[in-house]
Amino acid sequence: MRRALAGAIRPARVLTGDRIPPRYRMDALRPSRGSPLSDVGQAPAAVVLPITTAEVSAVLRIAGRLHRPVVAWGGGTGLMGGARPRSDAIVLDLRRMRRVRAVDRVSCTATAEAGIILEDLDRRLRRQGLLLGHDPWSRPRATLGGAIGTNGLGYSGHLRGSMGDQVLGLEAVLADGTVLRTRAVPRSTTGLDLKRLFVGTEGTLGIVTAATIRAFPVPEREEIHAFQVPTFGKGFEALCRIYDDGLTPFVMNFEESFRVPGGPWPMEAGPPELVVGFCGPRPLVAASWRVARARLRAAKARPLPDRVAAEYWRTRHDIIYRMDEVAPGVTGADVFLKDVVFDYAHVALPRSKVLEFRRPALAAVRKHGVSPLGSKCLRKPFQHSM
Repeated sequence: MRRALAGAIRPARVLTGDRIPPRYRMDALRPSRGSPLSDVGQAPAAVVLPITTAEVSAVLRIAGRLHRPVVAWGGGTGLMGGARPRSDAIVLDLRRMRRVRAVDRVSCTATAEAGIILEDLDRRLRRQGLLLGHDPWSRPRATLGGAIGTNGLGYSGHLRGSMGDQVLGLEAVLADGTVLRTRAVPRSTTGLDLKRLFVGTEGTLGIVTAATIRAFPVPEREEIHAFQVPTFGKGFEALCRIYDDGLTPFVMNFEESFRVPGGPWPMEAGPPELVVGFCGPRPLVAASWRVARARLRAAKARPLPDRVAAEYWRTRHDIIYRMDEVAPGVTGADVFLKDVVFDYAHVALPRSKVLEFRRPALAAVRKHGVSPLGSKCLRKPFQHSM
């Protein structure tokens, strides 16, 4: 196999045997999340580091002839096991495909290769007065292709949508090596929207090698505040009223916490806290806050010191550094979460069902002796997480 791959790509960029770093054995789905998968993982048969779409195409043709599975690799931050290879697999690490091919300041679009780190792309855009609309917890490590493959949803998803919502056109390579390019337009009124086939499907229908995405003008002002509300129900009702008023926050996190004795998260129960922010021209932000504060006062929400919201926003990406290796194949999170099992339950619900879901869900968790860490509403449409 190495000989076949070396005919399509430089041998120095084909890793086999002892040259394969341990990180390719795992992704972010670990035993600490209750995964039945081994905490060691299997080394793939080969790791290939392409730098062009033509090389990706050639590798997929070879893999097809050899009947080898292919795993697309980006930042390795996927939480659902989609980047963990089998021992006979070829891993395609796309991180050397990181060029920004074009930025259209007038149309507010950018075309970039799939391996570019999201934070690097955001920095490049900000030099031209634009920003990246996708801002997940993993932004300092995750790649554009990975975000598209998982249809990621970040902190500013309220205002700018998921990663898939921001994709205008794609370049993707099919299993037989065929290169497909779709028109980079906001929408089409005829035929199948081909780009949607590659959004959220984690490389199973083809490997995204580049994309044209929406970019957004850097707002004149971003203003974020934090509040404490008496009950989850009152805070949820206030949020519904804010959205009914036609306001769309660019960030919103509404969370309650529960008493957790011991473990890595010793916590005490307390009133729910809401972090919310608006962005845009200064007069629009000021007007938005006048309306929002009126709704929050009606819910008896108490403003918290500005440092609370500032700290939340400043540290929103810090958790990704737990994923850094502290030893070959071992991350900081593995050390931190030793002997702890936890997981998330994410559900997207109509507003009318959120509180109805919350009560029996908390009862079921406690019935089975599990300590809930928190319950939160994240986005629009409201997503409930425990």
